Order: sequence, then structure tokens, then C-alpha cells
Amino acid sequence: MTNNSLLKANQLKKHEIEISGKKHEVFVKDVTFLDMQMAAQRLMKGEGMDLPSYWKYVFSHWVDIPPLTVEEKMMLSPAAGKAISELVPSPEEMVEMLGFSKAESDL
Repeated sequence: MTNNSLLKANQLKKHEIEISGKKHEVFVKDVTFLDMQMAAQRLMKGEGMDLPSYWKYVFSHWVDIPPLTVEEKMMLSPAAGKAISELVPSPEEMVEMLGFSKAESDL
């Protein structure tokens, strides 16, 4: 018997965003620890962060905007991208959740 309190809900959460006076449904995946690791792998590049790779992964794997394709999601307007990015962990939140910290030499 599996302890369900350890597992993600395995659902898409429905959100509504408003862009230019029009409402749009956006669904966000209930992410797993492994999902977070995969996103972090795209985020952390060398000594810095690769924000485009992070957001491309997040919008491709965690966000569903019917009827848009993955390719169409990569062409969202800045306003839509900003509204949707507020529904998922930011790069900074991701770093914090995974316990990464700056090296002492960076302090």
C-alpha cells in the first residue's frame, strides 16, 4: 500500500488569466520533485542562470493552454507570459526550494 501523502496529486490546476480584457483558461501541472530537478537542470548553467531554457521547459511541461501547441506557447505575448509565469515557481523560488545557495565567495 502506497502512502499517498508522499505523492503529488497528479492533477492539472485550472487558472484564469485576463489579457487585454479577455479571459483565458490556463492549466498548471502539479509538479513532482523530479520535475523540479529537470527544470533546475535547464536553469543552472555554469556560473549563471539560463532563464530562456528554464521558461521553455516550464511552459512546455507544466503549463497547458488549450488549444495552443508547444510551439505556439513559445510565442506568447509578454503580458500573457508574465501572467502565466506568476502561476509557477520563479527561477529564484526554484533555487530556494531545491536548497541551492550562493557560494561564500559570491557573498
